[in-house]
Amino acid sequence: MYFSPVAKRYSQDRQNAEDEQQLLVKIIASKAQTIQDFSKYVDDRLTKLAFRSGMVLSKRTRLQSADRDIFEMLLRELDMQYAQTDGVLAKHSLDDVSWNDPRRQWVEDSAGYSIYAVKYLAPINFERSRDYMWYVAQLQHRQDDREHYASLKNSENTAAFKFRIATTLNSGRNGSMLLHAVARRYLEADKMVMVWKTFIEGEGMFTGMHADECGWCVLTPTSTTSEPNTLMRTIMRHVPMQFNVTSTKEPVAEQFKDLLLTAGSEDTIEIGNKLSKLQLH
Repeated sequence: MYFSPVAKRYSQDRQNAEDEQQLLVKIIASKAQTIQDFSKYVDDRLTKLAFRSGMVLSKRTRLQSADRDIFEMLLRELDMQYAQTDGVLAKHSLDDVSWNDPRRQWVEDSAGYSIYAVKYLAPINFERSRDYMWYVAQLQHRQDDREHYASLKNSENTAAFKFRIATTLNSGRNGSMLLHAVARRYLEADKMVMVWKTFIEGEGMFTGMHADECGWCVLTPTSTTSEPNTLMRTIMRHVPMQFNVTSTKEPVAEQFKDLLLTAGSEDTIEIGNKLSKLQLH
């Protein structure tokens, strides 16, 4: 009986996430239709070179509208996600701020989410850690087709951007992922909370495949050692993926999942390397 409300709550969380993902998929489908319609229009009507610039501008404007819809939907979720921080930390046993229980683990919870939880002590003072983590959390190393969403409120503490990750398999086939990511930091007394959401769209051989991720990172100063340190507690949650493809593409779906995990590992390593360099200065 005790677990029934908890199970219902996480079941509802999953349903809400799936509903949001479905809406994002519809936006992506609309964007794809815009591209298709535009291409047909060009094929049928482009008879003079003078028309080209106007048509390209129209296409760009309509595609930017689809991107804006995705970014705005993701941004609307961030404050609610921030409000869940304490509960998420407690659920995954990361609410203790003392440095006596380091951990790094992947788990799958009862709602089907894949969870990565890590508790790490950085030998850097809180002020430097806070500013640098906000910088590296924006994945500056991801520059392929990177674009920033400019229409942001509180741009000092909010970021929204998209980029592409491409791969070529041993078979010679090409595939890529287009990622729309948003992040926000909340500054408190002796504490910084970062939350983020990412919507991932498969392209090429991965067309029709989608996934999303949300995460929390909480930084607090600690005085448990003689030197100033910062305790970092991070949770990343991958929502179960949905595929608008037939079962005959199951091997491709596995390759899409592998690309997701590889990209996540690369990001973690890159952030870790940058933090290590910061410790040396």
